[in-house]
Amino acid sequence: MQMSMNSELPEILPPLREGVVLQKGGMDFNNSPTWVVQDLLNNRFFHLGWREHEILRFWQNISPDELINTVKSNSLAQVSADDITQILKFLSQNCLIEQSFSTMKSINEAQTPKKMNWFLWLAKNYLFFRIPLVKPNRFLNAIYPYMRFALGKGFALSMMLLGIIAIIFTLRQWDQFTHTFFALFSIQYIILYGIALILAKSCHELGHALMCKKYALNVPTMGVAFLVMFPMLYTDTGESWKINDPKERVTIALAGVITETYIAIFALCAWLLMPEGAIKSICFFLATYSLMTTYIINISPFLRFDGYHVLSDVLSMRNLQTRAFALTKWKLREVLFGLNMPAPEQFSQTRQRILITYAVLTWIYRFVLFLGIAIMVYYLFFKALGIILFVIEIVYFILHPIYRELKVWWSMKSNISLNKNTFIFSVIILILIGLFFIPWQSQISLPATLSYQTKPLYTEIAARVISVNVKKGESVKKGQLLAQLKSDQLDFQIAQANEKLKQLIWQQRNSVHFQTKLDQQQVLQTQINHTNTQLNQLLKQQDKLVFTAPFDGVVESLSEDLHPDAWLKAKQALMLIVNNKTLQLRAYTTADDQDQLKLNQKGYFVPENIDLAKIPVEIRYIVSSHSSVFKSQNENKANLSYIHEAAPLSAYHASNFGGSIAVNPDKEGKLTPQENVFLILLTLSSPLPYELPHVVRGKVFIDIERKSLAARLWQQVLILWVKESGF
Repeated sequence: MQMSMNSELPEILPPLREGVVLQKGGMDFNNSPTWVVQDLLNNRFFHLGWREHEILRFWQNISPDELINTVKSNSLAQVSADDITQILKFLSQNCLIEQSFSTMKSINEAQTPKKMNWFLWLAKNYLFFRIPLVKPNRFLNAIYPYMRFALGKGFALSMMLLGIIAIIFTLRQWDQFTHTFFALFSIQYIILYGIALILAKSCHELGHALMCKKYALNVPTMGVAFLVMFPMLYTDTGESWKINDPKERVTIALAGVITETYIAIFALCAWLLMPEGAIKSICFFLATYSLMTTYIINISPFLRFDGYHVLSDVLSMRNLQTRAFALTKWKLREVLFGLNMPAPEQFSQTRQRILITYAVLTWIYRFVLFLGIAIMVYYLFFKALGIILFVIEIVYFILHPIYRELKVWWSMKSNISLNKNTFIFSVIILILIGLFFIPWQSQISLPATLSYQTKPLYTEIAARVISVNVKKGESVKKGQLLAQLKSDQLDFQIAQANEKLKQLIWQQRNSVHFQTKLDQQQVLQTQINHTNTQLNQLLKQQDKLVFTAPFDGVVESLSEDLHPDAWLKAKQALMLIVNNKTLQLRAYTTADDQDQLKLNQKGYFVPENIDLAKIPVEIRYIVSSHSSVFKSQNENKANLSYIHEAAPLSAYHASNFGGSIAVNPDKEGKLTPQENVFLILLTLSSPLPYELPHVVRGKVFIDIERKSLAARLWQQVLILWVKESGF
């Protein structure tokens, strides 16, 4: 083989640098051996495949031709000059071979960004970076003989038994446990919780480190890592690759979680024994919140914490994410373009499905996580910095990976031809573009109710019926007396207030004769004003016990409890007045749709009852302020046969009564919409073609100007920009 085959290769290959060794790295998932290049000086590890190992095994200060011939003579590996070139680039870029100072300097300059100040460095690296603090080997070697007992199966079984006993005793005091005082209002408690949390997380990392010592591994560094500026302790367990048994590697990965579980068990036992106070509260914190956060963060395999390493060892796959991502990208390209290219690695169908599923779930998890982090940093920092960090987060961690994959697709354009896959993909893309950019939506639908003018009457307070002046079905005129109630308690309160007011006025009038001081006169005047206010409120309540017709109409329903001398409770429904000559059509809209609605816009109302025909309508009035609270139907459930008919119209749209507007009910029965809704009043454009059965729920469809989804989205972006751009 002539050297002219590859001009990038030197005549003589440089030898491996001192401190670079080639070692066995255990078995891969298919029981094939793996190797590792270890850089002892920099504590770095590089995993190799079989072909790369065969090349490095015979790597000496010889020519490339001699190396190729040596490998072919002593191995079954098929090696070419291109393979030698790739290996040489890898060794050179990672400074694993002997090189001149100028060469190493040029490599370092190529890999180091030019003159980046601290702010730009922080902007690119604020998501995650590490700061090593200690080299713990000497300390670990000193304490390991005393801590060896805690790493065995016997201690684990003892802790399991202790945990079961503690849980049994805790269940006997479950109410007390769930109501344990967890104080965060005091700075002293916050400091104590912080110290307890730091100690628990330190023990977590110590668990990893001691488990490494159990298998005679070095722990080069321990320190603190920052995840979006949030500090987290870490332990470098990189040498775990030296262990061939995946189960033993799993024990190293799980050692931290197991250690915190032990701490939680001890804390739970202490909680059972301790009296009320700060120590008991801290024990509760360690047994619950601290342990929960550990499980939630560390068990997830989608970030490179303990759960990821456990899954990697269970599957016996080094570089799990890298290999799963590469396989999934290949599968995606095959599905979209039908390239018939070889997979980056050969896996069984079952393992391939597992890896692809894992990669897709990881992408979804990261997308949600990074988007959440972007929103968090936007609100966490002051607005100017928040916007910058938000943009960096979105660009670097969401858009940039998509851009890189699109670049790969573009580079493969010569291999893409029209086939079944590309045809289906093109059709889907065209459909999505059409849905996004073509203004196909010409209507919006709003939840609505059509009814006669109605007015349900309720008692404000508990009272006794004095007289009932109407019957069910009777016609009434506006202002006509319907019923009169009396509250003895209210009358007593009014009498008390009157008597108190008389006494205060008498004291004020005679204050001159008794030479009352000025400040005492001012106090008297304040008391008079306060008593007057109370009396007026009581008189208003008394007036509400006299019920008159709010408009001309008919007594549609009457409570069975409404008869003389009957006692009624507060908020009890009495009767329903209906004016069947006046129709009310009310609809509700969100802020997004409100901007598209205008006065006199036309549409039609479609009842939920399919037996009723649709009715043409027109917008008469748009309420500018939002309807923040709906009334609840619960007020209508007092011995009435018209529970649904008498319900306040707005309650018909509440989600917990079968409506389409999501609401949050409170203790008082009020229903608060989860997002702002606005009231729209409409009129019928033609006479009602049927007799209205009280309240009819349905949808109002309003004709609007056609606007594409892209235009609407852009409009929302502009609104958000204007809203958030004020500093």
